[in-house]
Formats: sequence, C-alpha cells, structure tokens
Amino acid sequence: MTNTAWALATLRYMDVPLRHAISESLIRRMSELDSQGLANSAWACATLGMFNAPLLYSLSSAALPTRSDFCSQELSNFSWSFATLGIVALPLRNAISSAALRRINDFSTQDISNTAWSFATCHVRDNDLMHAVSYALVAD
Repeated sequence: MTNTAWALATLRYMDVPLRHAISESLIRRMSELDSQGLANSAWACATLGMFNAPLLYSLSSAALPTRSDFCSQELSNFSWSFATLGIVALPLRNAISSAALRRINDFSTQDISNTAWSFATCHVRDNDLMHAVSYALVAD
C-alpha cells in the first residue's frame, strides 16, 4: 500500500475515493509498516497536500518508537513531510532531532537541507541539531 501511495504522489494523481481507501488501509496496517513505509507514506501525504489527521497522527505515533530504524533519507523526508503540511509536533521534532544527531555524518547534503528547512519552517530552534548540521556541512 505504501508503494501505491508513493506512486500516486509521484504521478500527482488526486483521485479522492482512492486516497481515502489508501489512508484507511494504511491506518489499519500501520503496525506492519517499516521505516521506509512510514517515510514514503508521509512523503505521499505531503506531496499530494493530503492533510488526513488520523493518518498523520498514526504515522507520527508509529515513527516515534522506531525512529532509530530510519536511515538519514527517511528521517529527512519524514521531517520535510510534516513541515510541508504545517505540522510542528514537538515530540516528533525532538525524536527526529535525536535520531539525526546520532547519524548526522550519514546525511547527504540534501538530507541536511531538508531537515534544516523543516525545523526552520516549523519555527523549532534546535541548537544541538543546527550545530551538528553546520559542522557536517563544513566538514563536507
């Protein structure tokens, strides 16, 4: 289901009944999603401008305990997705920051950019994360 959501978002396909069906299916199967499935689903929501509160809450809740499983691109895309939809969610931001700090050296320039942009867009000042971002960019 996450691949279908990703494909529809990539194509910018906006069929409303299909979006609702996918959202309901994702919520029902949330516990089965891995980090890539969570990140791709969040990205699809943001790309389609799909503000489905129950789905986004489920994605956020599922991501919190599994954030250490996220690779750098998944973390940055998840962070970007929620910021794009205007969702600050401080517990989620703190979890993303914590995970990003542990693996900032694995982040590509794009991952760093997306993560920094998302925190700035949400007006969340995380000095430790921004220091690590600055250091990673200078070291690159």
